[in-house]
Amino acid sequence: METRTETSRVILVDLSTTGARILTENPPKVGTEAMLHWGRYEAFGEVVWIEGVQCGIAFLDPISPQDVLETRELDDAAHLPQDRELLRQAARHWVEGTTPR
Repeated sequence: METRTETSRVILVDLSTTGARILTENPPKVGTEAMLHWGRYEAFGEVVWIEGVQCGIAFLDPISPQDVLETRELDDAAHLPQDRELLRQAARHWVEGTTPR
C-alpha cells in the first residue's frame, strides 16, 4: 500500500468490487488516500475506518468482479510468517472482543 507519506507491506484480508479490508501494523488515519497493489492489480481509494490493526479502504472506482475472483486464486504460499502473526492477533482480538489501540 502506498500513501503520500509512506509505502508499507499489508495483508489483503477481504476484497470486493468497492473496497478492501487490510491488516497492517501501522494503519494510516481515516481519510488518508492510498494506492493498494496486489498481484498484478491496483486500486486507488481512501481509508474509511480503522479498528486495531485492520482498516477499510473504499475504492474511488470499483474494480471488476473478474479481478475479485482472480484475486481469490492467488497463491497462499506468498504469505510470510509475519502475515500469519498479524492474522492470528486480529483473530484473537475479535474472539476476545478487544481492540488494541
